[in-house]
Amino acid sequence: PLATRLFRSMERYSWLTALKLGDQSITYEDLNQKALAVGGLLARYGIRDQKIGIATERSFSAYIGILGAIYAGCSYVPINQNLSKAKIEHIVRSSGIKVLVGDESDWHRFSQKLPTLNTLEYVILPESESESESAGLLSVDNAKVVGGRDFLSAELCHPIKVSDDQVAYTIFTSGSTGAPKGVEITRGNLSSFLDNMLNYFSLNPGYTSAQVHPLSFDFSVFQVFFPIITGGVNCVLLPEEIYCPS
Repeated sequence: PLATRLFRSMERYSWLTALKLGDQSITYEDLNQKALAVGGLLARYGIRDQKIGIATERSFSAYIGILGAIYAGCSYVPINQNLSKAKIEHIVRSSGIKVLVGDESDWHRFSQKLPTLNTLEYVILPESESESESAGLLSVDNAKVVGGRDFLSAELCHPIKVSDDQVAYTIFTSGSTGAPKGVEITRGNLSSFLDNMLNYFSLNPGYTSAQVHPLSFDFSVFQVFFPIITGGVNCVLLPEEIYCPS
């Protein structure tokens, strides 16, 4: 199963750096632990086989949220913050999203683009420093904002097992000709894709890759998951680094 495969790979490469963002980094051990905590939090709240909105882009929280959703038997939906308020509302409503995973660094900006939906139940901020800081952040729809001790005390021992036929993620189109349209990809599809990519790349653990594309673009799936199963260091590039690499 996909979740078990990711979990075992991060255990295998636990001492290696998983992600780099500017001058910050996180190991596979820490990434795995925080993903299990998000998964445990979702399980505690009875969230399973649901779509989890990823309301942050180039942050550790995004990857923690993606993996946590998969560990909890859910799927993830990356939400492009640059979309209009109407398009974000369409994505949240049509996906039935009740939980958002965000990051303190950009949550205020993103929350201002969210309409009043009366459907959101939880906002999870994996990298928040404390409960009090999380609670003080702007929320929407009276959703509970979770971080700090609530987050760290919910860790799963291992991912929840689900069928390969279950959805792993949903990518929405930009909606340039109308409302954004969602395309669902199953866990089995994603695993088969990763297996196929292994036929083309032979890399030693610790190699460096780059996260260039936004999470709402389909090629980002390769950039997110392939380094995990091969022990690579995923350098998450900021917009200024992409446009002006020198």
